[in-house]
Amino acid sequence: MINRQLSRLLLCSILGSTTLISGCALVRKDSAPHQQLKPEQIKLADDIHLASSGWPQAQWWKQLNDPQLDALIQRTLSGSHTLAEAKLREEKAQSQADLLDAGSQLQVAALGMLNRQRVSANGFLSPYAMDAPALGMDGPYYTEATVGLFAGLDLDLWGVHRSAVAAAIGAHNAALAETAAVELSLTTGVAQLYYSMQASYQMLDLLEQTRDVIDYAVKAHQSKVAHGLEAQVPFHGARAQILAVDKQIAAVKGQITETRESLRALIGAGPAICRRSNRWHYHESRPAFRRHSLMSCSPDARICKPCAGMFRRH
Repeated sequence: MINRQLSRLLLCSILGSTTLISGCALVRKDSAPHQQLKPEQIKLADDIHLASSGWPQAQWWKQLNDPQLDALIQRTLSGSHTLAEAKLREEKAQSQADLLDAGSQLQVAALGMLNRQRVSANGFLSPYAMDAPALGMDGPYYTEATVGLFAGLDLDLWGVHRSAVAAAIGAHNAALAETAAVELSLTTGVAQLYYSMQASYQMLDLLEQTRDVIDYAVKAHQSKVAHGLEAQVPFHGARAQILAVDKQIAAVKGQITETRESLRALIGAGPAICRRSNRWHYHESRPAFRRHSLMSCSPDARICKPCAGMFRRH
């Protein structure tokens, strides 16, 4: 019997020691917590304006005087779901701030009530069931009217309500800043893609003009080779140059397609979204190309002709 009690006591001691040891954990030395910003250090600019609200300062792209860019940005701002969500959050924060601010003002309420009921002669108001005008009873109906005016003002001695209003105003300012950031991100993204495409169009025009010049040179060298005026090395060199320009033209066309698709994805429009702007067209004139039959008028051909005739006479 004693052994059994000792064994039970030993078992309970072992279980208690195990539980105590398992509850202990090795805690390492933690680093110091990051210092929180003080509320007075968190200040937001008072002149945050939205482009969708018609503020000229926010519509910076209008200074560029590009109607096509203006139409693209307006379409982006009106159809962006991200901007719509940001505006809804801003309106929600504004409503919350207005609600809390209204609670700190003087609260006035008026009450008016009219109750007319038929009184039973067997009930609690049985005397009013009698028709006795001399006693002020015109039964069997009983009319009761109530008019009241209530007014209240929360003094907020401890500043709890003022802190809630300040927090709501801060949340609204943060939502306003978020909306302005979304608008700025969308407008700058559209402008960058738009002018990147226009620059690619201008590059394509210059490359096509360069190709025409090199193609003219290739045909000129080919004509000279056919007349025995020069070797084939310049001809093949010009051919290599025109192939290099063709490669650049293909790369620029691919870049235009990629930029157009990125712009279309940002705006959410169809394929015909952006056209080549005539405002950035390269108007520099170039001399007209001469026909290959006029190659004989070149200085080297003029020199070679008398030499060839002299050799034929001798």
